[in-house]
Amino acid sequence: MDTGPTSDGSNYVGLLNQQGYLSVTTTNIILMDAASCMLSGGFLVLLGGTLGYLALGDAAVSPLELDAGDVRVFWPEVTTWLNTDNVSVSVLAEGAWRRVAFFRVGVDTPVLGNTQAPAELTVGARAKIQALSVGLELTTRFENVPFILGSVGIDLGNGVSFGLEGHYGQGNTMRELREYPLGPGATAFVRAAF
Repeated sequence: MDTGPTSDGSNYVGLLNQQGYLSVTTTNIILMDAASCMLSGGFLVLLGGTLGYLALGDAAVSPLELDAGDVRVFWPEVTTWLNTDNVSVSVLAEGAWRRVAFFRVGVDTPVLGNTQAPAELTVGARAKIQALSVGLELTTRFENVPFILGSVGIDLGNGVSFGLEGHYGQGNTMRELREYPLGPGATAFVRAAF
């Protein structure tokens, strides 16, 4: 595309600069993205796994987590997002209880551009009973209608699952506008983990 937040980087920076947000530069976006990557749990796990493989020949990779009895809390994922009037950073942490209940909490806050835009809070939970999994997630800016994401799935074992995911919102969150721009809907999914 020639215009909009899904276009190439220079057009995106130009659009935000035209809105008066001169702090948005390609250099600032690259630095934010690099910092987000290096602070993310996924990157740190892969880095540790690579070093472990090179030093010891061990190819096993495990998530960074804090175990407290039946509770596990995972190192958060950090992501830089390009939105229509700002660049935001999202920090999303997850936890689990006995591999039956899973929780998610995150904050997405503007750091470049329109930093006056409200931060967004995401909370979610998923419960697993035998092979059935049911989840609900809510993202809000504490104004108007929040974004709601629900799912139901069946685990087939060995890291494979399928199910339905539905979402509803009225375009009031940065998350909805960038991840689900077509509005409310539902999709079928098949997931595999190796």
